[in-house]
Amino acid sequence: MRKASHYIKRKEKGETVTVLPVFNALGDFGPIMVIFKGLRIKSDWATGSPPNAIIRCSKDRYINKELFVEFDEQFVKFLGKKDNSKKHVLIMDGH
Repeated sequence: MRKASHYIKRKEKGETVTVLPVFNALGDFGPIMVIFKGLRIKSDWATGSPPNAIIRCSKDRYINKELFVEFDEQFVKFLGKKDNSKKHVLIMDGH
C-alpha cells in the first residue's frame, strides 16, 4: 500500500501560481521560475523557496514572452554546466 508523501491542507482561499521547474532524468535540478499574479514582486513571495528560484509576476500569473525568454536563458545556463555532447529538449506543458 502506497502512502502519500505529502499532504496539502486547504486554507480559506488559495492563490494559483505558475511554476516552471528545470530537471533532468539524472535527478539534477536547475533553477525554478515561480510566476505570481501581480504587477510588482512582493518580498514575502520568495520565503521558503530554493536559493536559486526566479520569482516573477505577470498580470494574469501566466508565462508571457518576456518571462519565457528569461526562463530559457536560465535553462541554457543550466545546460552549460552539463555535458553538452547530447541533444537537449525544453518541454513546456500547457496544463
